[in-house]
Formats: sequence, C-alpha cells, structure tokens
Amino acid sequence: MYKMADEILEKWMRLFNMRSFCNEVPGQILFHVLLGQKLKDLKVYTKPGKWIDLRIHFGHLQDSGSGKGEELEFELEMAKRLKLKTESLGGSVTDAALLSNNKRAGILSQKDIVCYPEARVLFDPNKWNSEIREILIAVMEPLGSEGNKYFKKLGGYEEGVITQSSASLVFTTRPISNVRGEIPAVGHLQRAIFYPRELDNKTRQEMDKKNIEMLSNGKIEWQKESKELADEIDNICQKAIVNNLRISNETEFLKELQLKNIKFSQKISEISDKEDKGILHTFTARYTDQILKLAFHHAVMRESSNVEIVDLEYAFELIWKVFEQLCLWVEIVIEKDWRKVSDREIKLKQIKSWIEWLEKNKGKATLSDLAKFYAKKYGRTEMAGRLFIEQHAEEIGFKIPEEEIKEK
Repeated sequence: MYKMADEILEKWMRLFNMRSFCNEVPGQILFHVLLGQKLKDLKVYTKPGKWIDLRIHFGHLQDSGSGKGEELEFELEMAKRLKLKTESLGGSVTDAALLSNNKRAGILSQKDIVCYPEARVLFDPNKWNSEIREILIAVMEPLGSEGNKYFKKLGGYEEGVITQSSASLVFTTRPISNVRGEIPAVGHLQRAIFYPRELDNKTRQEMDKKNIEMLSNGKIEWQKESKELADEIDNICQKAIVNNLRISNETEFLKELQLKNIKFSQKISEISDKEDKGILHTFTARYTDQILKLAFHHAVMRESSNVEIVDLEYAFELIWKVFEQLCLWVEIVIEKDWRKVSDREIKLKQIKSWIEWLEKNKGKATLSDLAKFYAKKYGRTEMAGRLFIEQHAEEIGFKIPEEEIKEK
C-alpha cells in the first residue's frame, strides 16, 4: 500500500549516498526541503486563522570535510531539475542583497531554494548580524502571514519596501564554540529542522572508506536517473496540488500526535540540568509543526489525499532522530566546556570505579551498564554517557565489548 513512498525515497537516498557519505538523516531532510518547496502553496490550518505551509527549512552543523558541501551541491542540482530557482550565498551576506528595493527584487523574493554554506554568521554570537537573522526568521514564518513580511527602507531609496519570501532555506556550518548560551534567543535554529552532529572516529573511517569505494562506481547513468527522479517528484506534487489533502480521521490522528509530543517531554525529563531542559524545549515547541508538515509530505509520497497514522509515524521517526542528536549536542557542549580539568578527572575516576565494581560483581563491565550509571549520577541521558565513555575509553583502559561495537 505504501510502496510508492518507500520507492521514491529509496531512489533519492541511493543517488544522495553516492555524493555524501554516512549522512542519511540530512539526506532525508533535504528530500523534504525540495518536496516542501513544490508544495509551498498548500496550507495546514492549526487553529482558527492560523496555518503552516509545507516548506521545510534545514540547518546542519557538522565537522568540516564530512560531506556538507556535497549534500548542498546535490540539493541544488536536483532543485534545478525540478525547475526551481536556486541561490547559493557566499561570503558576507548583506540585507541589500537579500531584500527587494524600489528598482529590483532581492534574492529572497526571486529564489525558491536558498543555500548558505559555511553560515557561521548565523551560529556564532560573536559574529552574527542580528538583522540578517531577523530577515531569515521572516522567511521561515508561514507563507502569506504577517510575520512572513519584512519591511525595510534601504539606503539611497526614499520609500521602504516589503519583502515577502516563499524560499526554502538550507544553512550549514562546522562546530562553533561558545554558542550554547545564545541558542534560546536566536529563533532561526528552532524554525528550521536543526541537526547538529559531532562525528566519532568510526563514522569518519566509514566516510573515508565509502569515498574510495565510490571511485570505482562511475558507470551509473547519473543524468538519466536524476532526471527520472525529478520527474517522479514533480508528478506526485502536481497530483497533490489538485487533490484536497486532509487528515482522514482527525480525532484519532490528533490523539496519536499528542502521545508523540509527550515522548519529547519524557526524554527531556531524564536530564537534570535546568538550562539544558530550557534549550531543548525551545526546539520541541515547534516539533508539532514539523511533524505535521512531514506527515502531509508522506501522504503525498504515497500519492494519497488522506493523511493517516502511518504518515504520522514516518514523520515522528525522522524528527525523533533529529531530536536525539540535538539532545546529545546540547549535553556534549556542556561536557566539552569544562572550566576545571578536575571535573573531568573526577568523572573518569568515577567511571574506573564502576568498571572495577562491575568486573568484580558481574564478571564483566559493559558500555551499556556504564552509560546507565553515568546518566543516573550526572543527570544526563544514556546516549550522552555512552558517547563520553567511548571518547575516553582508551584513557581509562576500558575495552568496549565487541558485541556492543557491532550494535552501533
């Protein structure tokens, strides 16, 4: 029944994975960026007089040399095949370039997909331009709403002009230090699907391996396959625009959506740090909108006019992957920002004592058991505990059991 949805995503991911390696979640989100742009004129009413459009915006924070540039290149290539107008911003972006004036339309009024690689200015509190941030927030507000309009009188012009943009935004950067304290106030990260990720050595090695393997895979009919995929995406979107997309069983659907939302709160409750909780809540407050958008997207992928529970499940699964990575990132930033080396040493000493206790009482110390102890002791999630222990395993003389390495 849902074969079409699986097939079109599989085709996308197959081509994407030939260009950017071990970046499956970003690849999946970027598929929805294009799909959402094609469906941008469809509205989903969330309350009387309030709606969301189906655009998806994406922010990706990840180490340098890990495929972010390749993923943007692929996105822009596919966007052009879909006859979408694209722009890749570079260097210092100015409000004059983004906004319209009395004589010409600005980038945000002309383009459908706007990519901003190495957008450090959007993440670094020491470098950002608050007005650029406010402009991009306006772009991400529901299409056609008052918040979606940005008024500015540019220098040299007598009258101000309102810029209203229907663009979908993608911005990337490498990890930045000392950004944590400003996150709750920025706004643009929360309006996008924000996926911050720090890579471990195993993932890096896998990226390098696939990069070499792909050198011998140049015989694929790339132009033909990418064109066929673009035609399929265009076809399902045209059908969706003609059909009247609707939630088939609204009572059941909304009840299940509420249960999904509770899972985010339950996860956050595992963390004891009040500031961490506050940061995470600024993101999860907008996850309902993102899940609704993705659920509607999935119905389109199934070529159905009815949005059903299966679409909600798909959307939640993707957002949950994003959320888990966000939790890790928020916690890891704290772990890596020790002002006193003694804090770190105390934790490593504590972990060594747990290893000794486990070996004495259970015959074996596992990463899973240590992560649970860590989470309970320091008020973190088990994911954060696992990652911390993995990073310092060699230092404390802990050999991770082979079966737990395979589980990863």
